Amino acid sequence: MPGGYGRFARQMGLAIEIPSLPVAGGVVGYYLDRYFQTAPVLLILFGIGGLGMAALNIVKIARELNSKPDVRS
Repeated sequence: MPGGYGRFARQMGLAIEIPSLPVAGGVVGYYLDRYFQTAPVLLILFGIGGLGMAALNIVKIARELNSKPDVRS
């Protein structure tokens, strides 16, 4: 079963990475808001930035999956 564990690890990594990007952006924005006293401005901006990064990551993955032929042995 060549590549079986690598594919599983990639999928599990993506399952963790995609939802964590907006959360991480929100956390960074929250602490920057507290530091600069700008209430929810940076929280919203960084949260939206995290959502955008997650969307770009999904598009990148979809392109990779469409360009590679499914080879099973």
